[in-house]
Amino acid sequence: MNAYPSAAEIDRLLSYDPNTGEFRWKARPDDAAFTTRRAGTVAGRLIGYGYIQIRVMYQYCMAHRLAWILTHGVEPEGDIDHINLNRADNRAVNLRQCTRSQNKANTVAPVTNSSGAKGVNWFAKAGKWRARIKVNGKEHHLGLFAEKSDAMAAYAKAAALHFGQFARAA
Repeated sequence: MNAYPSAAEIDRLLSYDPNTGEFRWKARPDDAAFTTRRAGTVAGRLIGYGYIQIRVMYQYCMAHRLAWILTHGVEPEGDIDHINLNRADNRAVNLRQCTRSQNKANTVAPVTNSSGAKGVNWFAKAGKWRARIKVNGKEHHLGLFAEKSDAMAAYAKAAALHFGQFARAA
């Protein structure tokens, strides 16, 4: 992946409102045609998975990473987590730097999860509910439970232990 533009380069082309998370194109004194067509308009487009992408200096950039750079002055190390899970919400208060494992922890149960509970599935061989959690790419077995609620509680406890503020058990 190419390095993102610097805060100064981004600031020369875009204005960012940290309270709304919105980017707008700035006027370009050296490009009257661009200024006439684009200055003041909202920058970016919604892409797959709900993220906003902006083309800056011939490079496609994720809006949340641009917001981080403008807010903190440096490119983030690792991932940027959207606290409220809304990937199009790029307000400064909704973004936090994290590891990939922490970012994955702050998600909901996938739609393919038949139990409806994150980290919990029916284990037919034992006739019980199984709880598991993945930490730094390694899966940990949390136990087998007669009650689904007990398996959910085991996952929630492990998530809080391993992920702290990034834990999302539901």
